[in-house]
Amino acid sequence: MVKKYVWVLMAFLLLGCENEEIPSYILSSDKMTNVLMDIHIAEAKTIMRGLPPDSGKMLFRLYEDSVFKKHHITRAKFDSSYKYYTSHMDVFNKVYASVVDSLSLREARDKIN
Repeated sequence: MVKKYVWVLMAFLLLGCENEEIPSYILSSDKMTNVLMDIHIAEAKTIMRGLPPDSGKMLFRLYEDSVFKKHHITRAKFDSSYKYYTSHMDVFNKVYASVVDSLSLREARDKIN
């Protein structure tokens, strides 16, 4: 499953070429990286449960809410930040490169332990 997302993320890395400063009302790239990592982990946890689609969506929504609470952000703040990053692919590519690296490192560490 992780391999599927790596291919999608790699596609994002090949796009974009803008370079500008991130507005203050948008999550910083470091914060966005951490939030996205936790969201991807929540997604994996949901998928691993093997629930029917409706139940899975409800569970994922709960996981997402806990991620937002953990990072002291609102869903609206995340959504607006995500929209910003996806419209500024140069910055989004860097964020997702960090997400992929961090999740890969975490997965390798877990396999060792």
